Amino acid sequence: MSQSNDNIANAVAFLKDPSVKDTPISKKIQFLESKGMSDIEIETALNQVNNNNNNNNSVVQPTVP
Repeated sequence: MSQSNDNIANAVAFLKDPSVKDTPISKKIQFLESKGMSDIEIETALNQVNNNNNNNNSVVQPTVP
């Protein structure tokens, strides 16, 4: 895995951590930038977390005959 992929995976884990759930996004981005992540890496991580959250929020209701 490349350094960029490692950074993104670490950022996704950080962003999903319940202890930072209520932290403003600007603070999360500031933290990730302080770790040396590029804007593209941060954006990719945010997109992965948002896509995952959207998938988890869509509940399929079973059909009842």
